[in-house]
Amino acid sequence: MIRLAFRNLFQNKIRMVISVGGVALALLLILSLDAIFSGVEKRVTAYIDNSGADIWVSQDDVFNMHMASSSLPDSVARKVKTVEGVASVSPIMYLTNNVVAGDERNLAYIIGLPKNAKFGIPWKVSAGRDLPEEGEVVMDRGVAEKSGIGLGDEVEILGEEFEVIGLSRETSSLTNSIAFISSKDFENMRKSYSTFSFLLVKVSNGESPEVVAARIQQTVKDVTAQTRIQFASQERKVIKDMSTDVITIMNLIGFLIGLAVMALTVYTSILSRRREYGMLKALGARNKDLYFTVLAQAIISVVLGFLFGLSITVLLTWILPLIASIETLQITHITKHYDSGTTEATAVRGISLSLSAGAEREGLSDQLARLRAHDRDASTARRREREEGGVVVLDSDDEDAPGPSNPPRLGIPGQGCSRDGGGDDDDDDDGDGDDDDGGDYTNFYRLLGM
Repeated sequence: MIRLAFRNLFQNKIRMVISVGGVALALLLILSLDAIFSGVEKRVTAYIDNSGADIWVSQDDVFNMHMASSSLPDSVARKVKTVEGVASVSPIMYLTNNVVAGDERNLAYIIGLPKNAKFGIPWKVSAGRDLPEEGEVVMDRGVAEKSGIGLGDEVEILGEEFEVIGLSRETSSLTNSIAFISSKDFENMRKSYSTFSFLLVKVSNGESPEVVAARIQQTVKDVTAQTRIQFASQERKVIKDMSTDVITIMNLIGFLIGLAVMALTVYTSILSRRREYGMLKALGARNKDLYFTVLAQAIISVVLGFLFGLSITVLLTWILPLIASIETLQITHITKHYDSGTTEATAVRGISLSLSAGAEREGLSDQLARLRAHDRDASTARRREREEGGVVVLDSDDEDAPGPSNPPRLGIPGQGCSRDGGGDDDDDDDGDGDDDDGGDYTNFYRLLGM
């Protein structure tokens, strides 16, 4: 039966392309939505993930960067540096503001870096330098291209003009970008001296970041110490909580569309083969064999469609960064989503819907066949009764029925009948005042059109 499923699927190449293509497009929609959301989520924590720090230390009860404010005195940096297992510390300053270039205003994380900083600096620079000095800024390449800004141009940040000395990559998302300035400029503009926002900690070789973070939490008062992974997880959680309704609705819409397209495609493919299945049934195939064939064909279509859709999605992750300035499509979480059952559930439900619809159609066909057999039996019984009475009326679809015992009258339509005095005499009038001259037999044949 599996071999039959393969032949049914590959016999008509155009039909196979339509079937597999419909499933692939449905799964592509779901995979693309998951990839986009995963890419947005990954890009939101890109700075944290690529900071190079093992531990992030913030103000007490501050667990993330987005829409949060943290302020720590310089004394905290000195205390943390004395904790066992700490190799080095690097304070940074942070706030959210606009980078103004002409008429363009782009929301950005403004990061203040100390001189000769080793952590928290731009991790990918496509042009220029990575460490800004006073009066200089490193901004995202995509935002610069969108605003028509290049190296040597000036932008406005916090009311001050800065020269662009570097263009970074992978420092933008759908909501904001990241701009790097010197901590001196940050202090002068904010009038906040001897303070910083976050402390980036690098642990010694052989030390566990979780253990060292717990030591910092116990040793230094009024701080929150988290590993880089924990800090990034809290950041993603905040973003999810803010956009959970929109993401849920879009995922639900994509899921329903993909489910409907997949079920319709598989069902149409099955329905087009119903005559072949009927022939197999007539040759003695059991119902479970036919259902197994249909199931195998549906699974093959879904698997081929999934592989094709996944290939297109992976291809898009390579092409879009080349033609788009904001790179937000990521394929890294698709495997996770697939393992968790999102795509698998869609495929299984699509197959179930198509099979249930096909089963209902087969059940309806069986009912119609029984009704037709019942009609034939009833027609045969009526014919026999009429034969006994001397009159036979043949059904239009009963061409093989035996001839009547009394053959029907032959003659010119409308001609009178000898039994009621009809004939060729056109002057006879029955005297009843109407146009129907002739007797009952003549009128009967007229009604029959004979």
